[in-house]
Amino acid sequence: MLSQRPWLGALLVLSTLSSFAFACQRDAAPERQALQSGDAVLSDEVLSTVDGVPITRADLLALMRSSGMNADQALVALQDEILLGREATRRGYAETRAAREAAERALVQRFLQAHEETHDFHDAPPEILEASLAKQRALRNAVPQRRVRHVLVRAAEGDAPTEEAQATALLETLVSSRDRDADFNRFADDDALTVEDLPLSSATASFERPFLDAMFENDEVGLVEHLVRTSYGFHVIEVVEIVEAADADQAAIRADAEADVTNAARQIALGPLFAARQADVRYTDRLEEFLANPGFEIIDPGEER
Repeated sequence: MLSQRPWLGALLVLSTLSSFAFACQRDAAPERQALQSGDAVLSDEVLSTVDGVPITRADLLALMRSSGMNADQALVALQDEILLGREATRRGYAETRAAREAAERALVQRFLQAHEETHDFHDAPPEILEASLAKQRALRNAVPQRRVRHVLVRAAEGDAPTEEAQATALLETLVSSRDRDADFNRFADDDALTVEDLPLSSATASFERPFLDAMFENDEVGLVEHLVRTSYGFHVIEVVEIVEAADADQAAIRADAEADVTNAARQIALGPLFAARQADVRYTDRLEEFLANPGFEIIDPGEER
């Protein structure tokens, strides 16, 4: 890894900076030798060659976009890179372990780039993207939310006139109450009742539909002035906080959702490759020893020393 070889990281940075510097220092493009048929396979995409290695229009545009160089600077930088690479190979640097590891990392990145071009959110079913959009909206507080508290009189499904009458009496008490906080606290002391303060929830929360509908039926905080029947029994509900949808960046929400789905699609697509190559992975007897005692202490950043 580069972090374990600071000299290699410095070398790569120096190489990049040197190429950029060479390109910027040349005031004008040098006299250009005509491309010969023996130099490379000629096509409209090939703009230059160095020792037979082609430099294409795509290569030039990619460097210009990523570096901000103009066309002449980018062309010189690419030519210098090839020339330096050939010279490094001639001097034997390509045979070093560091060079091989750097080349391998570059190959991995190129493979992943090609893989990314063929797997994105368009491959996923529409409902998967919709689920990811809902998740991103919730993360950005881009959906309306309600916080409620309620009193539940438990009752079996079907007719339950006694429990319904009890819940109606509670509702009437709260409608005319001058101190609902005190009343809710009093109800909480009754073991026959269930009293809960629920967290902020959106309309996609995992409550039963009648409960959700009651949460969102009014645009203002206050008591829901009717009983709500669910499979648990009869609820008396008060909305205590309303959070409207934030002015979120809808384009950013969609971009994040598409990125989530794209990453998932790529991981799924890579799964068979990893599974097929798993037989190539081997472990030594020293692994368990290392895992048990890696030789350094991992410290929790929040832990006081």
